[in-house]
Parts: sequence; C-alpha cells; structure tokens
Amino acid sequence: MRRYIALIRPDAAHGLAANLPDFPGLTASAPTLGELRERIAAALAAQVEGIEKRGERLPPPSSFEGLMADPRHADGAAILVSAKGAELGREERPAEVYRGGNSNDEWPEADA
Repeated sequence: MRRYIALIRPDAAHGLAANLPDFPGLTASAPTLGELRERIAAALAAQVEGIEKRGERLPPPSSFEGLMADPRHADGAAILVSAKGAELGREERPAEVYRGGNSNDEWPEADA
C-alpha cells in the first residue's frame, strides 16, 4: 500500500492543519490530532478515488528525508497517511508521527 507523508502545523483558526506535498492543494484542518488524521485520510481517499476513476497513476511518495530537508518544513511534524476506503493494496498500518525535521533511521518506507 502506498502511504504518503502529511505535514502538520499549528493553525490559529482551527488548532492544527495538514497538507500532503505529493498532492498539491490537498489540505485539512481540525482542533485535535485525532480528528486531523481522520480528515486528511478522508481527503486523500477522495483524491485517490478521483485519480483512479480517471485512470491516472498515483504520484510516487516523497521521502521523509527529502521533505524534512526543505527549510519550509522545519517547523512541522510529519505523519504517514493512507487513504481509507481506497483500493491501494494491503491493510493500513497505524500512522506514525515524527517532529520538526529530525530524521529517523527507522522511518518506514512510504510505499512499503
């Protein structure tokens, strides 16, 4: 199953906001991390469904190291997101959170 990295930041109006760099314009916001994870997963599922219906290919997942090396992402946290309900393959694993540009040698491959 392909999983994608969502970048999370504090949002004054909504509590937290997330975007998926591999899907420009795909964002979600929520007052709690749990709600944000659900909303960004649902948004990704809808995006993936549309891509599949059009017969297009999903974008390859970006690497954690590549995203966090970008200074624009240094103040964010990263979670892995998979699209609930989308036909992506194996069963979804729990999302994992990594903070503030710190690389982790045990980061699971995004498309594992």
